Amino acid sequence: MPTQDPTHPEEASFTQLDDTDAEAKQLLSKSQTSIGTPAANGFSSAPTQETYANEGDNNETLQQNLADPLTKKSLSPQPQERQDRRENSSSEGDMRRSPVRWCMLLMACFFMVGNCFCYDNPGPLETQLQTQFHMDSTAFSLLYTVYSIPNMLLPIVGGIFLDRIGIRSGLLLFCVVLTFGQFVFMLGGYQGSYNLMLLGRIIFGMGGECMGVAQSSIISVWFKGKELSFALGLNLSMSRLGSVANANLLPSVYDSQGLGAALLVGFVICLFSLANAFGLVYLDKKAEQTNPNAEKAGVAEDEKFKLSDLYQFNASFWLLTVSCVLTYGTIYPFIQNASDMLQTKYHFDKITAGFLFGVPYLISAVTSPFLGLLIDKVGKRAFLLCLSSSVLILAFASSMMMPECNQCYNQVYPLVFTGLGYSVYAAAIWGSIPYVVAPSTVGTAFGITTAIQNIGLVFAPTLVGLIKDQTKHIDHGFFYVNVFFVLVNLFALLINMNLYYIDVYYNQGVLDRVAHDKQAPSKEEQASKGANSEETLSLLSDK
Repeated sequence: MPTQDPTHPEEASFTQLDDTDAEAKQLLSKSQTSIGTPAANGFSSAPTQETYANEGDNNETLQQNLADPLTKKSLSPQPQERQDRRENSSSEGDMRRSPVRWCMLLMACFFMVGNCFCYDNPGPLETQLQTQFHMDSTAFSLLYTVYSIPNMLLPIVGGIFLDRIGIRSGLLLFCVVLTFGQFVFMLGGYQGSYNLMLLGRIIFGMGGECMGVAQSSIISVWFKGKELSFALGLNLSMSRLGSVANANLLPSVYDSQGLGAALLVGFVICLFSLANAFGLVYLDKKAEQTNPNAEKAGVAEDEKFKLSDLYQFNASFWLLTVSCVLTYGTIYPFIQNASDMLQTKYHFDKITAGFLFGVPYLISAVTSPFLGLLIDKVGKRAFLLCLSSSVLILAFASSMMMPECNQCYNQVYPLVFTGLGYSVYAAAIWGSIPYVVAPSTVGTAFGITTAIQNIGLVFAPTLVGLIKDQTKHIDHGFFYVNVFFVLVNLFALLINMNLYYIDVYYNQGVLDRVAHDKQAPSKEEQASKGANSEETLSLLSDK
């Protein structure tokens, strides 16, 4: 292509015109040869679709150059332009790019509500359950512990299993398992059988964790780019609202109808989620039939667990994993025991205690989508991890120092601080992992982190229950529970500060990068390659 001489622009323009006409004639000659005489190129059969596509590109370029040769910067379309044209033509008639996708998103949101609603069924009923079954805090904590037992392994093998049976089949299967688990849990409530309730929680856990993987895999096919972030953020908010609804509904139903009826509400909501699962599968299958060439939902290679990847993980990844176990091991037990604390220490009635129990989840529902977008804009993930640990220390320390009183709303402040620290930490921790591991190990990294997190959640609730039972003579057991939470989060803060130091001085501050920073090290590119894994497991692990 001739370059324009700045000292003689007119001559350069005429030279460019002559060269353009010459190249246009060559293109015309080639086009006539390929269309008119296919045998001349050594083919005796009709041209293939690929040949017609190439001829169409050449003819389109020829017409554009002949129309205005002086203003053309290039004689042929750029590769990206050709790719965009072909993608646009392939997406024509694709139901996944039509307004139907918003109906699909609504069903995807309702699909996860049953999981989050029923996960915290025991929480707002702690005092009632302890009275009805004459159980101590340790026995109550087992209702949460047994949920995490199968999930010490399922996050690792779940992706492999979904590959074997298919995403749509897996989505239905795990939702059926979850619904059956809630059914068994409900039967235990009607029959007054603590052991049957434990069995139901184990079955419920076997379905709950992997539902998010299957659901997010389908969402990532229906939505792209900024729409994907919005879709997953909206889904997370709806899930949190399920936890809020649980906190507000169950105490009232328990008071009027009993335990079985309260758990029946959760079972009905699980059936509603199952109906939405069938709707999701129907729409996704219909979309695949209308456009067989469209992308299919599945677990990407980057999302699969590989044992050999363990040797590639650096210190930053293991620090993130330890931080995750320590922090979630205090947030969840604090929320799970909040209703009992509000009733025994602050003498709130069951209904008000249930409402306040949902405050951290309500804050998370409102702030989570915006925090994810904010972190993409400003980066500073390691700093935000330190900040969230500091906020949680403030929350637990303030709860520890507050004296016993009658319906004092001062306890709302620790709940609000817990909700804020929880939201910031969740947005920062899961968004950090793709930045510190290789692209091919993203799935393994998330699987390991989630599995170890659940190992922590097996022991943390039981340990908190033991502390409460052994120290009931002091502040109803909550003083030393809060001391435990403060100490654990101080250790987590030290871990996060160490992570910040290593990131700044040894990893070129990769966790401080913004999502669109093109000057970031090669690990920055891992965020886009591991985006689906990140969003999948953030939903999976962030109940």
